[in-house]
Amino acid sequence: MKLAARILIASSVLISSVALAQTAPDAPKTRAQVRAELIAAQAAGQIPTTDVDYPPSADTVRRNQQLYRLSQGFEQKHPRFASNGAQGSAE
Repeated sequence: MKLAARILIASSVLISSVALAQTAPDAPKTRAQVRAELIAAQAAGQIPTTDVDYPPSADTVRRNQQLYRLSQGFEQKHPRFASNGAQGSAE
């Protein structure tokens, strides 16, 4: 009887640990991957948005896309103000 109970407990622990291992997420994202996803979302017009307008409406997406294109043009003409911080330096 005790042997059967131990086998039952051991098998349930084994099954539950296998189930948890299968639901574990893949490796965490790198900073570069997150940044690329953020830039893609900004270019698509999904960011920024407000709590009131979520998910963003078609008008918000169009406005955000226009603002993104304008900001990219400004940053190319004025690299000192680039948002990535790698270009330009304070003198």
